[in-house]
Amino acid sequence: MPIRNKVAALLAATALLVNGAPALAADAQPLSLYVNERELYLPQTPILQNDRVLVPMRAYLESLGAEVGWEPPNLVTATLGERTVSLRIGEMTAQVDGQEVPLDVPAQLIADRTYIPLRFLSEGLGAEVGYDGATRTVTVKTQPPGQLEVIDGPLNVRQEPSTSAPILTTVPLGTRLDILSEEPGSEWTEVALPGGVRGWVANRYTRTLDTQPVVQPLLHLLEDRVYLQAGGRCIGAVPLVNSLTFVPLVETVKALGGSVSRAGDGTAIAAELGGRRLVLTPDSTNATLNDEPVPLTAAPLLVGGRPLVAARDVADLLGVPLSWSDATRTATLGSAGGTTCVPDVAAPAFILVDVATGAVLSEHNARTPRAIASTTKIMTALLAVEQGDPDAVVTVSWNAANQPGTSVYLRSGEQRTLRELLYGLMLVSGNDAAVAIAEHLAGSEEAFAQRMNWRAAELGAHDTYFVTSSGLDDWVDPYSTAEDLAIISLAGLHNPLFRSYMYPPQWTIPGPFGNRLLTNSNLFVLRYPGATGVKNGWTEKAGYTLVASAWRDGREVLLVLLGAESRSGLYSEAYSLMDHGFVLADQSWLLK
Repeated sequence: MPIRNKVAALLAATALLVNGAPALAADAQPLSLYVNERELYLPQTPILQNDRVLVPMRAYLESLGAEVGWEPPNLVTATLGERTVSLRIGEMTAQVDGQEVPLDVPAQLIADRTYIPLRFLSEGLGAEVGYDGATRTVTVKTQPPGQLEVIDGPLNVRQEPSTSAPILTTVPLGTRLDILSEEPGSEWTEVALPGGVRGWVANRYTRTLDTQPVVQPLLHLLEDRVYLQAGGRCIGAVPLVNSLTFVPLVETVKALGGSVSRAGDGTAIAAELGGRRLVLTPDSTNATLNDEPVPLTAAPLLVGGRPLVAARDVADLLGVPLSWSDATRTATLGSAGGTTCVPDVAAPAFILVDVATGAVLSEHNARTPRAIASTTKIMTALLAVEQGDPDAVVTVSWNAANQPGTSVYLRSGEQRTLRELLYGLMLVSGNDAAVAIAEHLAGSEEAFAQRMNWRAAELGAHDTYFVTSSGLDDWVDPYSTAEDLAIISLAGLHNPLFRSYMYPPQWTIPGPFGNRLLTNSNLFVLRYPGATGVKNGWTEKAGYTLVASAWRDGREVLLVLLGAESRSGLYSEAYSLMDHGFVLADQSWLLK
């Protein structure tokens, strides 16, 4: 939409903000806020002023997943996706994507807190806002990114909107593509591929992405995490703060059969379970139990609008048993049983991650450095699709052609395209292809390994050290962790071109004496329903390793499994863990 149209629409929306909402009286029912169908709890009460809703700035913007900027003395900036809004406290104009727009109600300081106009800021960031006067409920729905998802694949991305047009690439289930244009009633959508390439996909094989729960404000808190089981469910990863386990109050109490509601002016929260009513306020250790004052072990946290309470306080004050497992780092509220957060496996390390959000679903020894064998090639392939031209011609060196281990049987002096080498790299794990790619992009394998380490650090994989492009480790000691390998793999899965090389059961590339038939050595891709990738590996140091992804019912899960003792054991555990991962994703308090 042209910027002048966006500004005009924003002006019209601003004028309609919560028409007819009454002024807030001392005994009035507090306003309820819902973001993407989740009730939002704020540290201060929203305020109605001149029929406009004002909300505390930082807490509300974080609940949307927006980045908040502050420039003294009075400039507020909020960014969500590609949309940016900036406004100065007390001024009657604001900037929306660089264009000036008038305001009915300015941002202002109230009781030493910065309050912002809810509808203006929300719609300026691309969200939809609704108001129900009968229930005094404000609903905010963040606009999904301009993306579609492949729901029936592999799917061809074509040069023109026609089944007879040349194929640019082919992508598996779960692939997300940026929408460039779509015409109402058309059977095709124009999409963007990395590198500025434009293509077309048939709509019947895709769906437009819906809004997702906002999890970004919580992910940083969950870097130090344990797991929570309650009411026979795995609630999921929860934060460990100052050696205390904090649990999401709403989801935990509901899983135990209780209820959570607002109390008092709307900032207090009441949890009811088994005849007990606990009323607490974020950031305060003072609470009441059945109207009698009680102290809390720790003040409840409010992150992204979600109240988090110490597990010990929930257990003691609501009369629920609490147990702890050192082996799985899991807290259990209520009776044991039901879905296990961390299943017992023979392999020494694993991690399960939701691909769309990066939220960790389960793990064991995921931060322990280990040899990772040919799963190293995931980073090699990622750099190749990010930095290389798939049609570039690569001349295979003597060094590349004479690599030991698994091979595409390249010959010294042979010329192959980077695309062909990538199929050899990902499907048959060709060590010769890995070195040929490294030398093509960086001049030598040593220089390419430096690029691999730089990219790993850039992605946040800080316990990773690459030495080779292939994962061969007979004479060196590269390492990574299950968590780092998941971080690297997620970057690959978010790149449609990377995905195109990891899923085919077979592929054919030319050779000096006839075509080479490349058969995918990853049994997970060949046998698991909905599998989309990624890469397997083996060396004596690493044992059997696997990074696997699969798509089911609109969700994709990533598994990293390291150090299995046998090939059959690796895949058996991978199938079981992936099944469990989809159960955990369905029960996760972050994703459900």
